[in-house]
Amino acid sequence: GVDYYNDSKATNVGSVVGGLAGFERPVVLIAGGKDKGGDYRPLAEAVSAHCRHVVLLGAAAELIAAALDDDTAVSRATTMDQAVAQARQAAQLGDAVVLAPACSSYDMYENYARRGDDFARAVNAL
Repeated sequence: GVDYYNDSKATNVGSVVGGLAGFERPVVLIAGGKDKGGDYRPLAEAVSAHCRHVVLLGAAAELIAAALDDDTAVSRATTMDQAVAQARQAAQLGDAVVLAPACSSYDMYENYARRGDDFARAVNAL
């Protein structure tokens, strides 16, 4: 099957890059949220090395998309339910779907914990 990981607390690029490096299987990454003024370019190499697909969500979606390599498979979602559904569709047997936003949650959620709870709810609803 596909395993789902809630790393909603990964609110900066360094946390996401480090987290992706820990996976020895392809990842479908759900990222995005409120931009914190960070540089998303370091994500490009980690995403190219570890991710099959990236689902972008929230206010920073276009900033993140612009930083990724052109050959990266990217889709966009407007809700967590959409993001999880797109991630499930992109994932293949044995993959990991990881919520690791690289952004704050404040564009859509009260805090990172609420964003993580919404991810868990959406996954459980699959």
